[in-house]
Amino acid sequence: MKLFEILPDNFFRLLTGSNKQLYAEAGLLIYEHSQRERFGIRYDVMRDALQELIETHQELGLTYTPDDDVLLDDGVSEPGGRTRTASRVSGAMRFGETGPKQITVEEAARLQANAILRRFEALKWIDVEDRDQFQRYIVLPHYASRILGMFKELCEARAVEYQRFAFTTFQILTGGEAERRPCFAVREALQITLQFRQELITLYNNMKHHMEQVVQKTSVREVLDHHFETYKSQIVDKSYHRLKTSDHVSRYRHHILQKVHNWLLDQDLMDETIADGLQSDFYRSREEAENDIRRSLLTIEEIYAGLDEIFYQIDVRHNQYLRSSYDRARYLSQHQTGVTQQLGVL
Repeated sequence: MKLFEILPDNFFRLLTGSNKQLYAEAGLLIYEHSQRERFGIRYDVMRDALQELIETHQELGLTYTPDDDVLLDDGVSEPGGRTRTASRVSGAMRFGETGPKQITVEEAARLQANAILRRFEALKWIDVEDRDQFQRYIVLPHYASRILGMFKELCEARAVEYQRFAFTTFQILTGGEAERRPCFAVREALQITLQFRQELITLYNNMKHHMEQVVQKTSVREVLDHHFETYKSQIVDKSYHRLKTSDHVSRYRHHILQKVHNWLLDQDLMDETIADGLQSDFYRSREEAENDIRRSLLTIEEIYAGLDEIFYQIDVRHNQYLRSSYDRARYLSQHQTGVTQQLGVL
C-alpha cells in the first residue's frame, strides 16, 4: 500500500506557511484532548481551548493570519450551517445589517479558533461528527492520531528504559501467551524488537546531532551549557547512562536467542505457530505464514546477535562528542584569551 493511498491530498499543507508553528501546537493540543476524550471531543470545548492558545500567542507578540486560499471553499461548514472561508475572519471587522461593526479581541480569537478547526477539517486532520441534540464532536482519523502521537514523542525529551524491551520480549516468547497464541507472540516480539533497535539507532543519531551542534558554539560558556544542560540531561542521563548501567539487556539476551533458535528448529512448535497464524487470519496460506514467521524469528535473532556492534558504535559516538566538546572549549578558550591580550596591548 502506498503512503498517499492512506493520507489525503494536501495533508501536509497544514505544516507549511507562516502559521505552521501555531498549527503544530494546535494539532498537539487536539491530540492531548483526544487521549482524554477517546470517543470524541466536543467541538465547542476544543474551540475554546484553541482560543486560549491564540490569545497566549498574542500575548507573546505572535500573530495569526488565517490562510487565504481555496481549501475552505469546498463546503466545509461551521455551527449553524454557514459556510465561510478562513480569509473572512482575518480582520477585526465584521458586517451587520447596518454596516461594519468593530469586534473585540476575544471575539476575533474565537473566529480564528473556528478558522483553525475548519482548516484541520478541510485538510482531513480531523473529522467532525453531528450527534444527538445538535452536539458536534471532533474525532481523529487513525493516520492523524498516529502522526500526532509521533510528533508528541519528538517534542518530549523522554527517558528510555532499554531494559524493558529485552524483558518484555523474553516474557512474550516464554510466557503463557506463547503457548496459547504462538503466532501472535512471535509477531508481537518482533515489533518490540524492531522498536528496541530503532531506539538505539535514534540514540546514535541524536549523539551525532549534538556533536554537530557543539562544534558550532561561539563561546566557552555556550559549549559548557550545551554539554551539561543539553547533552548530559537529554542524552546521558535519560538514555546513555541507562543503557550502560542496566544489566537486563545482557541478562535476557542469551535466553531470547536460545528461545528463538529452538523455535526455528522445533517443527512441532513451528506447525502450531503456523496454524495459529492461519486461524487468526494473519495469513492467506500456509506458505505465506511459514515464510513470515521464520523471517520474524530470524530478524529477532539477527538484532539481538548484533547488539554488541550497535553498543560499540554508540560508545564511539559518545566519545566523539566528548572529544569534540573538549576540543571546541579549548580552542575557544585559547582564541578568546589571545584576542583579549591583543586588545590589552592596543
